[in-house]
Amino acid sequence: MAIDRLKNPFGSAQIVSGLAPENWAYASSTPGAQTAYTFTGDGTAGTVNGGTYRVHRWDYSPTQTGWGITFSQAGIVDLLLCGGGAGGRGSYTNAYSGGGGGAGGLILQFDYGVTATTYSVEVGVGGQYQGQGDDYYNNTNMIPGDSVFGSLTALAGGRAGLAYTTPGTGYSGGSGGGGAGGSTHSTAGSPGGAGTAPQGNSGGRGAGAGAPYGAGGGGGYISQGGDHHPTSYSGGDGGDGIANYKFDGVARGYAAGGGGASYSNGTGGSGGVGGGGNGGSSSGQPGGDATGVGCGGGGVNGTTLNIHGGVGTHGMVIIRYRIG
Repeated sequence: MAIDRLKNPFGSAQIVSGLAPENWAYASSTPGAQTAYTFTGDGTAGTVNGGTYRVHRWDYSPTQTGWGITFSQAGIVDLLLCGGGAGGRGSYTNAYSGGGGGAGGLILQFDYGVTATTYSVEVGVGGQYQGQGDDYYNNTNMIPGDSVFGSLTALAGGRAGLAYTTPGTGYSGGSGGGGAGGSTHSTAGSPGGAGTAPQGNSGGRGAGAGAPYGAGGGGGYISQGGDHHPTSYSGGDGGDGIANYKFDGVARGYAAGGGGASYSNGTGGSGGVGGGGNGGSSSGQPGGDATGVGCGGGGVNGTTLNIHGGVGTHGMVIIRYRIG
């Protein structure tokens, strides 16, 4: 049975990836993947210290026809799937606070059994278009996408709530988007979108009428997005993902949520650990772009001069297995 060790209460010592050579899988064809490479495990990220791993990694491309992996030898692999992170959002008209984007769902499986057959692969797009994050229109170009390996799907991050429109709630996803802030929302505020356990967590709540109007942060893999600050105009922090994780020997951050935007003289929420974008801190200040894999962008205190939140980043699919 495959186990997600980051969510396993027994910790990484419970199993060791790829114990016996006769159980190691091997791939013969990987259309769409980067050139295969190897690395030596150091005992972190579920690796065996001194073990040699072969890696197949797929990055996002707008053309993904026929992507997949064919195993010539059945056995066990370790896999990482991360959906595309959502961009932060702004305000429909007035300068209220848009929510932080939700992180893409993250699936980590160790000692996952595969057969000698072909598995499809897809990599989810991040919430961005032409270098910009999400905006206040219902722009389908900004919708993040799922990542897929065979029957496993890491869901896209939930889009952030849009300010100065009803209802302003965050969208559901791998991790949920943060709720927007503004006077047009109810006094209870705008809730964040639901996350999908165990891939991620919910977004934070944005402030409504009678409150300081800060927006909620997007959810991350490790923790949910922060709610708006209760007494100031500040936005909620993005939920944490994982940072400096060397699944394939390269340190990257994964699946962090974007910070919610502030209102007036407040401070935008910090992006989640692992590469979430910071929320904008003053009227028209851009939301910060995400930097990790499948991370959410920061919300913006939007006006017609700056309607885009921070960029949500693309997902990724990585398959590794022992060869020595």
